[in-house]
Amino acid sequence: MEKIIYMRDCLLNQLKALCHGSQEAVQSGTDFSELDQYLHVNRPIDNEVCDHMDDILRVGGGILLLVGSAGDGKSHMISYLKSIDKYKEFVFYNDATEGCSPQISAVDTLKFALRDYRNATLNETTSKTVLAVNIGKLQDLVENDEFKEGFAELYTIADAIANNDAFYSHPRIKVVSFAHRQAFELILDEDIDYPVKSDFMAEILSRITQPVPINPFYKAYLETKATSGTHDVHEVVAMNYRLLMHENIRKAIVNLIIEAIVRFKLVLTPREFLDFIYCILVPQKWSKYGRRSDFFTSQLPSLLFDSNGGKIQQAISRLDPLKYSSLLHDNELSKFYASFEFDRSCINSELLDQDIVDYYTSTLSQLYNASSGQSERNNKGNIAVLIFKLNRLLEYQSYSEPYKKFLKDITGYYASKAAVLREINEMVKMSVPRLYGSYIEEPDFVPLNLQGSNYKIFTSLQIPDADIVPREPFNVEYPFIFDLYFNTEWDFSTEQIPLKIDFPLYEHMYELRNGKLSSHFDGEKNLQFSNFVRKLSKFSDAKKSLTIVDSDNHKQKLTNKYNQIQLH
Repeated sequence: MEKIIYMRDCLLNQLKALCHGSQEAVQSGTDFSELDQYLHVNRPIDNEVCDHMDDILRVGGGILLLVGSAGDGKSHMISYLKSIDKYKEFVFYNDATEGCSPQISAVDTLKFALRDYRNATLNETTSKTVLAVNIGKLQDLVENDEFKEGFAELYTIADAIANNDAFYSHPRIKVVSFAHRQAFELILDEDIDYPVKSDFMAEILSRITQPVPINPFYKAYLETKATSGTHDVHEVVAMNYRLLMHENIRKAIVNLIIEAIVRFKLVLTPREFLDFIYCILVPQKWSKYGRRSDFFTSQLPSLLFDSNGGKIQQAISRLDPLKYSSLLHDNELSKFYASFEFDRSCINSELLDQDIVDYYTSTLSQLYNASSGQSERNNKGNIAVLIFKLNRLLEYQSYSEPYKKFLKDITGYYASKAAVLREINEMVKMSVPRLYGSYIEEPDFVPLNLQGSNYKIFTSLQIPDADIVPREPFNVEYPFIFDLYFNTEWDFSTEQIPLKIDFPLYEHMYELRNGKLSSHFDGEKNLQFSNFVRKLSKFSDAKKSLTIVDSDNHKQKLTNKYNQIQLH
């Protein structure tokens, strides 16, 4: 009996290793367990780190700085590097911002770790060091006077990193920064609907679900599947895992996360991603699971869009297909409410494997037939929502037209497509006069921040075409290094006015171009664009002429000529 219980718990216990609160999930940079080894996905940044360490070995000594933020994978990387024999000579400092004792500050701890790389010893030392440091503490370090004087070469490079400036490389000082590295890759292909992917996320999901003997998760799944009781929580977790084994569902999950990164500025770390996988497979209150009360909320399609879940789930919940109304959606949902018995044709059996179709057909038919009255109506609704979300996961699509257009334009931007650059230029010019809520097609009008409910005041300015050039050219060998914004610069005689167009601003201008009237709240939400327009007004002829536009778009001109103000 104990063996059966152990086998039944196998999958749940194995998945707990992914949970944020588990001991295995928190890397200290010391051990690299068998599970770490199995889940390790070699990222391009790993190759870059190893190349720098090889360079340090060749010159006989030096230091590698890993600069980033909490949870971005530095600890896991250090654990991995420690497991490689050829790097045994290196001393590793993981999270060197923690003092050796409460009496030692983070800056003093950093200086201790850097002691062999002072001005006098940098070029002769045989020490080999890898130091992981968060960008905030690096900024504190460069403000330290002793560090400035005693570590001149290191200071120059560290100061440049802290201020996001370029710096010259040094044969004994290597740097790998986690900044400007996206969690996904951009594909410069105009024929792809969604020219983005994440090899890292896709590979992690594949490692967890691939049906091979060396996969501890799959082995646990088989044991749980063979012993789980009918309708218990272990059966639910096993079916969620079975769904995650489906390639289309894994692709949809990756695409949803990428969409949340772009649209909502979701920032996720490798540690958070593993915790997210646990959260979409295991219900929050699994120990108190009851089929009647918890079945529908415990399914993967429900957990994925759970607004009360973790950070990634909360972001994805904003992409819940139920929030995007359409005639197609309404027709699909209405079938469930109009039928007298569960219709298995509502499940996309062409894309789902037969065992999954059979499970949901059997389980949902029982729930459908075992209810009556209010319970029946609730179950019909719950079944409709579950199958609707499941079918959407089998064929991912975004319901945001601005997002789909942004992806197309960002690829054209990095491919230097003239048509895309011209369109971005014109979209900004068309959006300027509409900043404060006017629907007006006058690209040379600049609104002043003196707007009433019935009248809008504009000045005139011949706005030049913008220079629209990426901060750095796109390198197809490093498709994860790019900026998620259009870098534009508007050149006037005495000043260059920059404007970075990220997705929220792009979406705002896209909607203005398509007829949406801007509100005061929109102006507060897009302060960067409001400041840009205010700077434009400085170069206008506001001192000589103003245009007043009423609510019917009738225009009157107010001029100042020879100190006489006239209304035309």
